[in-house]
Amino acid sequence: FARRTACPTTHDCYLWDALANALMDMAAAGLIDEEQVHAFNLPYYTPCPDDLLDVISMEGSFTVTTMRLFGYSFLGVSRHPTKDEDDEDLPRWLAVETASYVRAALEPTLQMHFGRAAMEELFCRYPLLLEAYYRNNKATKNKEEITNVFLVL
Repeated sequence: FARRTACPTTHDCYLWDALANALMDMAAAGLIDEEQVHAFNLPYYTPCPDDLLDVISMEGSFTVTTMRLFGYSFLGVSRHPTKDEDDEDLPRWLAVETASYVRAALEPTLQMHFGRAAMEELFCRYPLLLEAYYRNNKATKNKEEITNVFLVL
C-alpha cells in the first residue's frame, strides 16, 4: 500500500481506523479487555512516492527505472455487477471484500493478541464499519480504494 501524496489524509488510514473502532466496540461490550486493545501495536506505514525514492537513493544499491501508482479495488475479484444493478449495494460488497482481505493478512496476528474466540465477532463488526465509511466516501464511486506501487529497480 502507498499514499499518492506526501501529506497523509484520513482516507489513507480508514482500514486501520475501522479495525480499531471494531476492537473498541468489542471492549465496550465486554467481549475483550480494553487494556488489550490499548496494548496492541501494529506499526504500519504507507509511503508516498517521494519517501520511496529517498529510501532507495539513501540505500544506494539501486536506481528506480519505473515507478507507477495504481488504484486497486477489492470489488473486481468476486463480484461483477450487472448494468441493471444500483450502486446502492456497492459499499456493502466493497466492505465484505476489504474485510476478507484484511482478515487473511492480519488474523494470525490479531488472534495471537486477542484470542481465537474474538475473531468471528471482530470480523462481523469490521465490515459494518467499513460499509459505513464507504457509504460516506465519494472515492467509492471510483472503485479505487487502495493505492499500490509498482517499482522497477
